[in-house]
This record gives sequence, C-alpha cells and structure tokens, in this order.
Amino acid sequence: VPVSNCAWASSEEWALMKEVFTRDQEIIKKASRDSGVEPRVLLSGVIGEQFRFFGNRRESFKQYFEPMKLLASLSQTSYGIAGLKPKTVRQIEEHLHNPSSPYYLGTEMENVIPYAIGDDIEKVQFERITDVKDPYYPYLYVGLFMRQIQTQWKNAGYNIDTRPEILATLYNLGFYYSVPKPNPQAGGALVMVNNTQYTFGDLAYESYHSSELSE
Repeated sequence: VPVSNCAWASSEEWALMKEVFTRDQEIIKKASRDSGVEPRVLLSGVIGEQFRFFGNRRESFKQYFEPMKLLASLSQTSYGIAGLKPKTVRQIEEHLHNPSSPYYLGTEMENVIPYAIGDDIEKVQFERITDVKDPYYPYLYVGLFMRQIQTQWKNAGYNIDTRPEILATLYNLGFYYSVPKPNPQAGGALVMVNNTQYTFGDLAYESYHSSELSE
C-alpha cells in the first residue's frame, strides 16, 4: 500500500506513534518473540486504539501526549496503551491453561505469564497492563490474543496468520465475535484520521502492508 494513499500516515498522531514504536522496538520485538506473533501484526492492535483515543481527545493530544512523546494510556473500561479490558486479559490467561480450549497454544506457552506465590492475580494483571514505564505486558497480551485467534481458526481449518485486518478486527471486537469462516471481512470500530474514516481492520491492513516502520 503506497504511503501516499494512506491518510493516517501523514497525521501528527502517527508521527508520535512511529517515534514511540521505534523507541520501544526492543520491547515490541521481545513481546513478539514471546507471543509468537510478528511485530507488525502485533502493532496493528495497538494502532487502532491509539488513533481512536487521540481522535476523541485532540486537545489532550496536543497539550500533553505529543509534547511528552507518550502513547495514550486508556482508562475507564479499557486500559493501557493497547486498550485491554480486564475480562479479556483473564480470558487470555485462562486459554493458556486450558488444553480443551480451541485457543490453547500448547504446554510450552502455559508459563509465558509468570506470577509469584501469593500474588493477587487481578491486581498484578491490572498493574501490568497499565504500566506506562514498561509496556512489555500490553504488547505481550495483544500478541497472545492474536496468536490464540490464529490457533482457533487453524483448528477450524482456516489460516489467518497473514490477515492482520482480520486479527485487528477481532482484537477490537473480542473473543466472542471470533467465528471461523471461509471469507472473513475486516471491520471493527470506526476511527476518523485526517478527515478519513477507517475501521480498525482498515488501519491494520494499510499499516501492515505499507512501508512504514519497515526498517
């Protein structure tokens, strides 16, 4: 996808994201290795959340996030830079330990998210996804969600490993909406960027297939 055709690529919001993703690339690559999902696919889940937040809070973007070179950390019902819901985080971890689940990734992935004896699990989960100093876990959870969706679809006979637009759409919608089928369509929440309307899936497709961040 030529960058010249991508309205989002010339936006101030993307300039900030690009700088932060480049700065955090080693963290992103580690989350990619640990989850088993390539970095560009993983980022497609974060990009939509950031564009949606900044589009709804333009003043905050200009006054705080852009000058401070920070991604937005969502709150209320979805949290952290990846807009993760606590319920979704719990589901991801439950799938890691349930061999009968269609999302199960195998014994080698069961301990990818460690805890210490006596940890308050929900408290630790919340602290991890909202940590603005170390974004490893938000990226990891996005990667794990997407790999679990990939696994579910493979188990049903469909391979969407190279369909970032479908993975990002389902990341936006949640596990409940992941129904394997032969001709899935991109969609998800609508996001306005540079006077152009996108869905989460649209942004994922264009960002993945563009030259942005290719280096």
